[in-house]
Amino acid sequence: MVFSIIIGYLIGVPAAYFLTGALLRFMASKMASGEEKRRWIRNVGGVMGAIALAPAIFAGVIFAGYMGQGPEAAVPNVMGSTDLGIPTMVGLLLAVGTILIVAIASALGALIGLLITRAVFAEPKR
Repeated sequence: MVFSIIIGYLIGVPAAYFLTGALLRFMASKMASGEEKRRWIRNVGGVMGAIALAPAIFAGVIFAGYMGQGPEAAVPNVMGSTDLGIPTMVGLLLAVGTILIVAIASALGALIGLLITRAVFAEPKR
């Protein structure tokens, strides 16, 4: 069980990093016109994602435990083997939970970064 948790985090944390980076680049390119504004959006989103990583590790365990109540029995039977079992499902669900929580927090951080850039870099009205 400990091994599956370690594997879940070894997959989940780097995947969350790369997915969040791509998400922040996409959001910044769509929401901001200047490079300085894009950088602010990416930076604030990255900081929020980094802050969310510690709670995501804890909440990923809760997510894996909650979601693992049903799928752990169904997946091994569908795939025709009983070798997968609960530890593999816990590891995979832990990775998915970590990725989702960090990505959502980073997206919210990007939106906060957008608000900051609109407030700081507001163009004067004529």
